[in-house]
Amino acid sequence: MPTHVHIEPLHEGKREHAREIVHKLEAHLGRRAKPTDTGHAFELEGEHDREAADFSGALDVVAPDWRSHVSMGL
Repeated sequence: MPTHVHIEPLHEGKREHAREIVHKLEAHLGRRAKPTDTGHAFELEGEHDREAADFSGALDVVAPDWRSHVSMGL
């Protein structure tokens, strides 16, 4: 079962934009992400499957074009 949602830039040129998206997501969700070697990770709590789906919806709200800049995975 996944324990984290990872947000990573699509490539090095998107690293700063990815960081901005993570900051917006942190503010929107009221949660902090942990830096990783390749991006950031949000720890999942409670119902992991439902919560993971909520991240995609939250990204759509804070950065509608997020798929052009970052990838999200479990």
